Parts: sequence; C-alpha cells; structure tokens
Amino acid sequence: MQQREIIQTGMAVLAMALLVGCGPSRAEREETERAQEWLQVLQQAAHVAYTPPSSAQPQECLGRHVFSVTGPPQWPADSRNSYVFSLRHSYNVKEVNKMVIDDTRIAVISDPEAVRYLSHLNSRDYRGDRAPSEWRDARVAEWKADLENPKASPADRQFAENRLLNHALNEARARIDRRFDTGLPDSIAIWNSDYPELYSEDDPRRDNLTQTLTAYVYRKPWLHIFEQTGRADQPEANRARMRAFLKRFRARAEFEIPTEPGLCIPYAFLADDGTLPFRIKLSMRYPDALGVTYTFDMGYLTPDTEGGGPLFDSLGVAAIGITGLPANTTLLQRIARKAVIDSRETFETGVVVRNNGADEMEKYNAHQSYDDEQLERILNRPPYEVYTLYVGSDGKMNSQALPWLGLKMRTFARNQADELPSDPPPFAQSEPRFRTILESLRLRATVPALPEVTALGKGYGVSTVGTGK
Repeated sequence: MQQREIIQTGMAVLAMALLVGCGPSRAEREETERAQEWLQVLQQAAHVAYTPPSSAQPQECLGRHVFSVTGPPQWPADSRNSYVFSLRHSYNVKEVNKMVIDDTRIAVISDPEAVRYLSHLNSRDYRGDRAPSEWRDARVAEWKADLENPKASPADRQFAENRLLNHALNEARARIDRRFDTGLPDSIAIWNSDYPELYSEDDPRRDNLTQTLTAYVYRKPWLHIFEQTGRADQPEANRARMRAFLKRFRARAEFEIPTEPGLCIPYAFLADDGTLPFRIKLSMRYPDALGVTYTFDMGYLTPDTEGGGPLFDSLGVAAIGITGLPANTTLLQRIARKAVIDSRETFETGVVVRNNGADEMEKYNAHQSYDDEQLERILNRPPYEVYTLYVGSDGKMNSQALPWLGLKMRTFARNQADELPSDPPPFAQSEPRFRTILESLRLRATVPALPEVTALGKGYGVSTVGTGK
C-alpha cells in the first residue's frame, strides 16, 4: 500500500511538472501582460481622441496628433542654413529639428526666402543653359595647345587629353535640364545624380550610386521642400515615387484640423491610409516669447528605429546641473514627478535656474566688443530664469496610433541669440503654456479611423467631429 501511494504521488508530481513545462514561460507571460497594457492605453487614447475637447482654445496638429495652443505658433521656417532640412527658428535659435515621412525629408520656409528659392531653381544652372566662361574657354585652349604641341612630353599630352575628355563630359552633363514635372501647380523639382554609366553592369559600385530628387511646392507664403534619395540607375522609378508622394500634399490653413487620415506638417497636410512611417522632431514658439521653444518628438517605432528615445531625453534633462552650475547662477527648482502624455503614464523631469547677471567673462567680452550703449545693457542686465521641462513616453512597436511621444520646453537667453529682443520670461509664466499643450495632446480623430482603432471593435473610432455631440 505504501509503495502504491509513493507511485501515485510520483505520478502526480510528474504530471504537474509536465503541465508547468507546457505552460507559458515568464517572458511569454510578461509579453502578454504588456500587450494587455498597451491595449488599455490604445482604448483610452481612442476614447479621448473621439471626445470633442471642452476647451475653446485654438487647435493645431502635428503628425497624427492634435493639441491646444494659446495663440498662433511659429514653426521653424528659417532657410539660413547649409542644410535646409535641419530646421530652425532663426540663425541661433535652433533645435535638432527634422521631419521625415516615408523616407522623405521635409522642410518649410517662408517669403521672401521662398521666392528667392524659386527664382534660383529656374536659373540656367538647372535648366541646362550653360553660362559662358572666359576662364573655362582659356583652360580648354591651353589643353588643346598642349595636346597639339609636338614638343610636349607624353605625360603632358596624356594629361591634356584626360582634361579635354572630362571637360566634354562635364559640358554634356551641364546641358541636361535637371528639372522635372511634379504633377502639382506652382511647383518645381530637380534631380542630382551619380553617373552609373561610368561603371559596368556587373560592377558592385553601381549599387552605391544614388540620385537625389528635391521638389519645391509653393503655396504663398510657404514653400514646402521634399527630398528623396533613390538608386542612380532607376531615374524613372525615382520620379514616379516622388510624384506619388506629392499627390498626398495639400496646403493647410492655420488652426485647420483635418478629419481624414494622414499626417500634419506645418501649414500643410499629407493624406495617407494610416500606414506611412514617420519621424518628426519639431519645435514651435510664440511671438511674444521667442526665446522659449516647445519641441515635439514623435515617431513610428520599429525594431530598426535609431535613437535613444524618451528615456534618454528624460535622463538628459534630469542630469542638468548635477555636476555643478556656473558661478553666477542659482538652482531654483529640480522637477521629478509622475505625468501623463496622451493617456500614457510616465515621468516629468526638469530644472529651473536663475541667472544672476553677467559673469566675469561676459563683462570682459562686453568691454572688448561693444559700444557704450550695448555695454551698459549687458552690465546692468537684470536676473532672469532659464529652464528645461520634459515629458515623454516610449511607443508601441509597429503602432501608428501609439508612436513614441515627447514634449520639451527649453529656453534661449539673449546672449545665446542676439536676434532675441529679451531674455526668457519667468518659468511661472511659461509653464501654463507647456501644460496647455501637454494636457491636450491626443491622437487626432479621423474618418475613417486608423486601422488599429477600428480593430478595437464597436464603439471605437466613431466620429463626433463636427456633430456637436
């Protein structure tokens, strides 16, 4: 009997072991729990998106999100940059701004720079009308003379022959009209390319040759610029891709919130079916406080997404001043608290510092560089506050409705940017504007809804936009 009980007990233990072994692993359980958490976040985000805001404040949109503003914002539209797709507000007030949608780099500039751009693109440099050059003609004559000179060395004649061949090739390329039709009115596009014909069909270097296409679409007073890169040996496919992308474009008035699926960019909209990948990091500011910027960081998260993401940004802000602050400053506040951004629980980090006036180096530089009026302004500069505040959250992998999302407020002082008329306002004055954006930031309701929202089932993605409900 005792032996039978031992056998039964052993069999029971074995059965339990088998059952445990066949059950989900810890990693699988955690993945299931995380998926359930994301589902709840999506449900909440969708509910908020399709509930009309109670505030009467004007609305703006960026990417797939919408938010409240306290007045007309300024987006970075200054073209004084060697790389126009690194967007900035002015020569010195700049962030790491960029917009990339479906591998298309995007910029926007305003008049009068926009008109100057268009004028340049219609110049003879792009339409294949080679300008005469006395210097170039003289060089060609010199090479021809060397080639025909019987006393020239073989090396000199070979050099002259190579130069003449390169000149003929460059002349032929310069006479190519590099403009092409975009399919849109008031627009122009150009291409620049490597030359695959210099390599044989089986040369592996051909795979690394590229063609860059840049389209300029003018809707007064804004010029939107779109740039794509493709293989140099596929020019027709590259142009077709650019034209297909531009079909998504339309101008968007200030405070206009589209109801169709797509992505908002400053003063324009790009329609899609809710699947275009995007990465947008863009700052805005208000005209009455040009030294305070509010930067949105959002993007479609995939396993190949580069960058540290919200965690690194949050840690970076939290670390400000940890190793010390300049002697002429005083730490007023360090912020670390729970927060919510678009239905996601996260953390808020920040720091507020008072600058107590010009330090010794600034005073020395002022004495050396400025006239009496500017010198007095610098030496008698009153104390002012500088601050940074950040809230961000990771996104759900391969989710359009739940991209990574961050919002940062930071300041630029007058000594950092001479074009600023004043130092930043106090933190207490700027924080409510930050809160207005943060607390209203939500997924933009569309008709039809994003596929993820529609998949939630009945009751989700039901539009109340414009119905008054």
